[in-house]
Amino acid sequence: MRPLRRPSIVELTAEHLREGLRAGRWRNALPGVARLAVELDVSRDTIRTALRLLESEGLLGARGLGRSRAVTVQGTERHRLRVGILLHDALPEEQSKIAQLLLQIQSNLGAKDQEVFFFPKTQVQLQHDLPRITRMLGENPGDAWIVVAGSRGLLEWSAAQSTPCLALFGRVERLPLASTGPDKLPAFLTATRRLLELGHRHIV
Repeated sequence: MRPLRRPSIVELTAEHLREGLRAGRWRNALPGVARLAVELDVSRDTIRTALRLLESEGLLGARGLGRSRAVTVQGTERHRLRVGILLHDALPEEQSKIAQLLLQIQSNLGAKDQEVFFFPKTQVQLQHDLPRITRMLGENPGDAWIVVAGSRGLLEWSAAQSTPCLALFGRVERLPLASTGPDKLPAFLTATRRLLELGHRHIV
């Protein structure tokens, strides 16, 4: 009887990527080597060797130096979306409208067998530092993002990414982002008119 041979780290990595490809996790191209290395907690050399193995199997196609590999196999399973929710601050009590809305989104997507997760830190916890926020998003990849009350800078950055993003509240004027939130302009106009009627002249 031959002794059992343990698979190498390259073989394990290739099998993990192979399963993801067959499940349809990646549609057109794989993420870059650096991102995959962080996600799978292996070296970049391991990722490169595993990718070459998948290329030899016809699952991936090279697209030139410095470019991510093209996916050449169609998934045989329905792709399960990962949707990440980036909070502005910690969720308030469950009875608040924003908490109810987010829980409803999570419930609706979960009912359709999609994965919804909250990013490990909020914008407030990261002190609204854009490089720290974007680094966290990169370390927790998703197929789509929901950004709650994002700053203008964060929403501008999100609009420039390939990952679809839904902005809940936040300053989205003239940005190519799907968004929703209360229309405050009519209320502001009504309040301003009333203050003027009462004799106020310095309204800020």
